[in-house]
Amino acid sequence: MLSPIPFDWFSMWAIIDELEPMLPARIQQVRQPTANTLTLELYSGDAKTLLISADPRFCRMHFIPRALKSAEPVSGFLSTLRHHLLGATCVSLVRREGDRWLRLNLESAEGPFALVIELMGKHSNLILVGTGGRVIESIRHVSIDQSKRPVHPGSVYTLPSVLGRGASPFLARLSLPEGRVKPEPVLVPGYGAYPLSVSSLGYEEVRQPSLSIALDKFYSVAERNADIDARRARLLQIADRQLAAKEHALSEVKEAEQMGLQASEWQMVGELILAYGPTVPAGRAMLDVFDYEGNPRQLEVDPELGFVANAEQWFNRAKRARRRASHVNDQRTRLAAAFRDLTDFRARVVLAKTKEDLDGLHDEAVRRRWLTIPGVATARPEERPFEGHRIREMLGPGGVTVLVGENSTSNDYLTMRVAKPNDYWLHVRGSTSAHVVIRTQNRPDRIQREHLEFAARLAVQNSGQKHAKYVPVDYTLKKYVRKPRGAPAGTVSYTHEKTLHIDVT
Repeated sequence: MLSPIPFDWFSMWAIIDELEPMLPARIQQVRQPTANTLTLELYSGDAKTLLISADPRFCRMHFIPRALKSAEPVSGFLSTLRHHLLGATCVSLVRREGDRWLRLNLESAEGPFALVIELMGKHSNLILVGTGGRVIESIRHVSIDQSKRPVHPGSVYTLPSVLGRGASPFLARLSLPEGRVKPEPVLVPGYGAYPLSVSSLGYEEVRQPSLSIALDKFYSVAERNADIDARRARLLQIADRQLAAKEHALSEVKEAEQMGLQASEWQMVGELILAYGPTVPAGRAMLDVFDYEGNPRQLEVDPELGFVANAEQWFNRAKRARRRASHVNDQRTRLAAAFRDLTDFRARVVLAKTKEDLDGLHDEAVRRRWLTIPGVATARPEERPFEGHRIREMLGPGGVTVLVGENSTSNDYLTMRVAKPNDYWLHVRGSTSAHVVIRTQNRPDRIQREHLEFAARLAVQNSGQKHAKYVPVDYTLKKYVRKPRGAPAGTVSYTHEKTLHIDVT
């Protein structure tokens, strides 16, 4: 397989050969289209725009046939360059054979300066050097902790240690004639551009008028494709994390369904323990009983607890199972629909061809609130969400996410660690209940009454008032909820609340 064609020192020298005849040249404009890219508009009879990129993947230098706009807001690096370089004259240059290094010597009303260009992959940098060889500013700061060669305002500029390595491995593969080589710039679509023919290495090439034109054609496509790939990767990550969250929620729904099916069995076990327990001597760990169909069974019990306490454990287990199963069908339907939507979304991301297509998909992800995934552990897939705390994630009307704490420590973690300031927080008034949180993505104004009522019912179902007829449920924004100093887990105080009255019947 053919490898990419590098922008090595040989390519850089060919571009310098295009630049040098222009000198001296006046700097008319300085722009910074991206964080790693600089353009200089040079005037010497004609105006030309020189692009210099310190991008780790696409570092290069060449002329371009158009002016590029600076990104907003203006960076400190660009402000400094404009202050010192606008109106200055590039009087000469210094280059070194075997190095992707160039020094532009500049004269201005303030005195001499130098713009040092180092195009060395991930170590690339653009550095403005003043009198005394001290760095005025650089596009990338390097501290003494990162390198033995610091590059930051006030440091003394020194040459990088990678200089002087000679020909690149790629250049060594070409059979170069003796003496000065006449440029024959070529473009190899999909691989790169070079100042000489590379057909001997198996590339299919297209001759170009200049190396700058060839490089501009190649990198315009390469950077656009890289941007598309990066956008696609971000959207796929969003989709995959959301799908993982929905899979986890569906597994909990299936677990609740299974528990709901067993609730009757657990209820019966409790009743049999109540019925037969008084007839069995204390200390026995097994009960011999007959179930409702007359079949003999053995039931394991805790001999340290009385038969009533043993039975109560099974009754509570059955209650929890029924309570969770009560909303299972609705949850399964919503989660299955959300899973299908996400699967379709992911497929459209994979097939998207243009930046505009991906921007549209990003807007859809924002609109459908998929950009944040509450409670999903991302460091290791095997970890449980919410650091193992028992917090259920429910899908409410319109796809809103509702989180429910299942015990006091989980309530405490949900309210104090998970909930954001502008999330809605709900609790049954005057009674113990689960803490319930509605995710708002910092837009509480989008939460409607149907969302609040859905969450309020979850609070009631997980409270001491679940068998009452009308239950008051307070709701407020999480930023108005506080935990008193020294209070037990799950104990909070709150203000700015409003109250919903939920009909449980």
